[in-house]
Amino acid sequence: MVKIFMKLLGTNELKNLPEAERQTYKYRQAVRAIIFNPQDQIALMYSSKFGYYKLPGGGIEAGEDVVKALKRECLEEVGCNIEIISEVGRIIEFRDEYQLHQESFCFAAKTVGQIGKPALTPQEIEHGYSVVWVSFKEGIKMLENSKPQDYSGKFIVWRDLVFLREYSLSQ
Repeated sequence: MVKIFMKLLGTNELKNLPEAERQTYKYRQAVRAIIFNPQDQIALMYSSKFGYYKLPGGGIEAGEDVVKALKRECLEEVGCNIEIISEVGRIIEFRDEYQLHQESFCFAAKTVGQIGKPALTPQEIEHGYSVVWVSFKEGIKMLENSKPQDYSGKFIVWRDLVFLREYSLSQ
């Protein structure tokens, strides 16, 4: 577990869980990025299987610090190296269907060098993920219009909209 002191932007849970039940949930830390390319567009991942857009990112693996995890995830999901611009904030989620307590840390970043081809996992390929580059405003609208067809997607879209709106307020 990595200790990070970043502004808490919100907590999402579908039902009010007693503290004792929360303690039984598996804890996972994850990173997310609002990545800007030289054309000032942001990268979004689209899941054609479940009908929603999300920010690139994923879980922090054992032995990784937050920056290393973020750079790895951006390279895998978007095919680019990044430079962190700023912190955006963190979100806590309690997904009762999976008994999961997830804490996500979001950063703004810019691409460095050429953008290559993503190296998606078999699960990401099964979910029909692809990368799209859009203007920041268009990205917010795309998430607002997303209609997730799965349980996790509802959390993901809410979380990433909070991150995008927070970044927008800081600019």
